[in-house]
Amino acid sequence: MIPQELLAVDATRALQPDMLVRYGIQVLLLCASGFFSGSETALFSLSHADLRQLRRERHRHAQTLHGLLDEPRKLIVSILCGNEIVNIAAVANMTGILIALFGTARAGWISVLVMLPLLLLVG
Repeated sequence: MIPQELLAVDATRALQPDMLVRYGIQVLLLCASGFFSGSETALFSLSHADLRQLRRERHRHAQTLHGLLDEPRKLIVSILCGNEIVNIAAVANMTGILIALFGTARAGWISVLVMLPLLLLVG
């Protein structure tokens, strides 16, 4: 059981305007992480038959998909770099939030406990 004094939050700080902005940024960063992860899964799970069918049906994004998948190494590097940048920014932002709420002594381990599951589930 975790002692309650370790989780004591500065409640007046939690709802200040700068903190609300940080919360919003955190949500956007987690959404961006999910976008990059979802893009990787979606793009690299397309088979050649899927791409041919899209082209045959004259889907408006078929040409774009072919262009992206013509150079899969560049595509995967771009997706992974984007995801890594977003994940690092999310961890840094969350650590800043937790330092403001809990202080520097407790923020580190709380950040790990919060961000690890979030990134595994969302991004």
